[in-house]
Amino acid sequence: PARIGTAYDISDRKEAEGLREVQRRVLEMVSRGKPLADTMDVLVRSIEALSDGGICSILLVDAATQALRHGALSTLPEAFCRAVDGAPIGPQNGSCGTAVYRKATVVVSDIATDPLWVPWKEAKELALRHGLKACTSVPIMSARGEVLGTYAMYYRAARGPTDFELELLGASSWLLSIAIERARTDEALRRSEERFRNIFEHASTAIAIADVAGRLVQCNPAFCALLGYTEDELRRREFLSLVHPDDRAANSALTGRLLAGEIHEFELGNRYVSKTGRAVFVKKLVTLLKDSAAPSGYVIAFVTDVTEQKQAAAVQQVAYRRLQAMSQELQ
Repeated sequence: PARIGTAYDISDRKEAEGLREVQRRVLEMVSRGKPLADTMDVLVRSIEALSDGGICSILLVDAATQALRHGALSTLPEAFCRAVDGAPIGPQNGSCGTAVYRKATVVVSDIATDPLWVPWKEAKELALRHGLKACTSVPIMSARGEVLGTYAMYYRAARGPTDFELELLGASSWLLSIAIERARTDEALRRSEERFRNIFEHASTAIAIADVAGRLVQCNPAFCALLGYTEDELRRREFLSLVHPDDRAANSALTGRLLAGEIHEFELGNRYVSKTGRAVFVKKLVTLLKDSAAPSGYVIAFVTDVTEQKQAAAVQQVAYRRLQAMSQELQ
């Protein structure tokens, strides 16, 4: 008995160590930003190796169709994989579709007789034809309680999962929720950056970004055209050096208040000096752009050229003065 107990202790310890190693490896991949497909593949193969002959699959919820689509399917038969791709979600849609519907683990110990598989005739027949006789499916839940997909384990015997296999399924679901949400966050950030870049590059409004020390780090084509510099030339300049000397004090004072958190933004009319020395009258909106890569943030200015308006106003002023002078002469 003592030897048997020791054997069980050693086996339990090896299983626990194996699961910890899988968790470490998957979390490391997530932290390094590895592709989600690679992370899922590693998880499936690692969990299969730890299980007692289980064959694992990952199905992800397609938000547009509210159906389940392939995530990772490992060594499941290809014909069966095609049959379950696009599986509907509902109260009697096999193990996985039902697990998503219920938001709970679904254990089907005998696919041949379980009522959950009866409506899903094609998939059921393919599963049995390929020797898949049982399936346990666990929903993958987001931190907000949204179902992201399922992690399932199929067996070639009509049986339920062992306690350790349930532990593997639970751990896999947790790891996948982290990996999927990280992938979604990265994709949302990429799309956001792409939208900003498109707006930045093609905006008719001149836009300039400077660090908190006042050094220009990025300017869009409209800003370059406004002052006649290339972007490389502007990147070597301090933002304030582009401002007309008589307007620098007001710029500095307001920027200082912005960086100190006293104001969230400011509008200001001033003059820039172009590469040719020409005064460019502008009106600008300046605010602080927060960035995780730069905790202090960046100063971003949206600049509108009002030189023509200023010149037109000056011409009108001259004309008005001439009219006043002619009126006085007539009197």
